[in-house]
Amino acid sequence: MGELNWFEYMKHNQDKTFQVKILDKNKQAHIFYIEFDVEHKIYDNNFIITFIDITHLRNVENQLLDSEKMASLGNMIGNIAHQWRQPLSIISTCASGVHMKQQYGLLQDGDIEKSMDYIVQNTQYLSETIDTFRDFIKENENKEVSETSINEAIGSVLKIMEATLKNNYINITFNENGSFTKLMAKGEFVQVITNLINNAKDVLKERKIENPQIIITIKQQHNHILITVEDNGGGIDEDIIKNIFEPYFTTKHKSMGTGLGLYICHKIVVESFEGDLSVHNTSRGAEFSITIPLDKLNK
Repeated sequence: MGELNWFEYMKHNQDKTFQVKILDKNKQAHIFYIEFDVEHKIYDNNFIITFIDITHLRNVENQLLDSEKMASLGNMIGNIAHQWRQPLSIISTCASGVHMKQQYGLLQDGDIEKSMDYIVQNTQYLSETIDTFRDFIKENENKEVSETSINEAIGSVLKIMEATLKNNYINITFNENGSFTKLMAKGEFVQVITNLINNAKDVLKERKIENPQIIITIKQQHNHILITVEDNGGGIDEDIIKNIFEPYFTTKHKSMGTGLGLYICHKIVVESFEGDLSVHNTSRGAEFSITIPLDKLNK
């Protein structure tokens, strides 16, 4: 670990959590959680270090994460359906309109050309939508670390979810107070933002909020990037807000969520981005705040 061996590194970073992969005699990998006990020394300069085999727990967690991915895929399919509904309706209306006019002898010069232009325009839109979703899914699955524009990543999520939010009469505002880049896995960041917006959308729908709104703000706060996602859904019950990032905790019906979405978001922000994800109630609703150490600011 740089100039320090693993023991010295742990000793100097006792506030961090450590895990290690060790192969057994059959070359099978095991994951161990390491506890460093500095309070109960055997004698000077001797410490108790405990290795706890958590391989089974990690395997179970991976299976549950796969379930969460399937739930996210279901949301994605819903977004595609919303994006396609209007252009498919226009294509259907144009085609049936031409057929009806021909059947009753009402077809005039220019009717076919005009209808075909509408159909071509909307099929092109459908094709562009497929490309947009394909690129979005690729980015979401890509866990490689690269220089990422935070602003563009949020913009891509809003483009994907535009029709879904519009169909639910939800107004979304994106306030950009600066342009930010960060060395990170873009797919993980997109996953976090998508989940936070989906949660806000579900609350606004469930509570039937009048004039539902979601406000996303990005700005610099000291040496961090601060991203907030706020809704006007009335907030989170104070009795449960402290548990909101715990695994398997959900306020939704079991058919609507796995209880892992916010847990995964918190895990990604803390472990992958070395930042923090928190939530508090405002006068309007709930506000989730992501703080990420700043790499570069483009003014």
